[in-house]
Amino acid sequence: MSKQFFIFVSLVILIVSCQNNTQPTSLNTKPTQSNTTKATTNITIYATGNTMTEMAFEPNVITAKAGGTIKLKLINKGTDKMMIHNIIFTQKGKADEIGVKAIRAGEAKQYVPKDSAVIAASALVGPADSTVLQFTTPEIGTYPFICSYPGHYLKMRGRLVVKP
Repeated sequence: MSKQFFIFVSLVILIVSCQNNTQPTSLNTKPTQSNTTKATTNITIYATGNTMTEMAFEPNVITAKAGGTIKLKLINKGTDKMMIHNIIFTQKGKADEIGVKAIRAGEAKQYVPKDSAVIAASALVGPADSTVLQFTTPEIGTYPFICSYPGHYLKMRGRLVVKP
């Protein structure tokens, strides 16, 4: 298994180094927001799929109000034991960089690099599990989020839209 993992990680690094940093072309454009109360926005995001081609965040566009708190529940709906996920919110234009650095951070750090471009990050969750992440809403703008488990950030992406 460790040989397969090494080959997988090597392929991910090769793919990342060869890509041209284009944005994904098929983002769901319907923002989703739920249960907004005074200063806290409660959001649920599902990590779906059981293969590398199926995996995705649903919804992949979320909204929140500036100056508040986001309480996010990440639910892993996968059933395959290799579908381990987390969610990392990054500064604008930094998702790819954080995705690459996550591999170097390793499993001991939950594939979350220590980097000022990381706004917030959840713990890793296995299939049929969930975690809650709470953080201060960043300034007005649009911020990417990714799953930083090796190989996932190229496919599992979304954006947080912060409004006044």
